[in-house]
Amino acid sequence: MRGFLVLFRRELALAWGRGGGPLLALAFYACVVTLLPLAAGRAPERL
Repeated sequence: MRGFLVLFRRELALAWGRGGGPLLALAFYACVVTLLPLAAGRAPERL
């Protein structure tokens, strides 16, 4: 888990420094997390 946080901080710092804004990266991950269950199907066993 520590490695994930280090990588996440690094990516966030890079996005902030290039003017992309950290909210763009967070919005992308929020969209992925939201759409993944929809792509898996409607069966409750798969979710």
